[in-house]
Amino acid sequence: GFGNSIVGPSFSGMFPGDERSQYFWLRNNSSAAINLATTADVANLSAPSSLLGDNLLVKWACDLSNDDSFQLGETSSEFSVNAWFSGGNASLGTLTPGQEVECAMISRIPSSADSSISSASLSFDALYDATQTP
Repeated sequence: GFGNSIVGPSFSGMFPGDERSQYFWLRNNSSAAINLATTADVANLSAPSSLLGDNLLVKWACDLSNDDSFQLGETSSEFSVNAWFSGGNASLGTLTPGQEVECAMISRIPSSADSSISSASLSFDALYDATQTP
């Protein structure tokens, strides 16, 4: 079901060249004709200067066309966790009343990262926000 909070992923044991995804659903539960512009961001970062924070790359994607694919234009840019934390947020698109979409938070460590990153740890919250649009 849908709720106000989603249990986050655990990407323990990731290594250079590894990529993992956490899938979830967003829904505009409004009964009025109110569209919601949705965004994703990073908050409560445990170690903002860590090696992992610079090398764990994150992007978000939502299947806005509801065709079981994440097409070009449905995926945010990819940035490190530290860059997301200190920068802006990712647009996940606009949901109309009653619309629900499958989304994913996609995380990877580039193959060029130092192998010592495998033993590093990091925690953060992913925040999803919706703003009424005219």
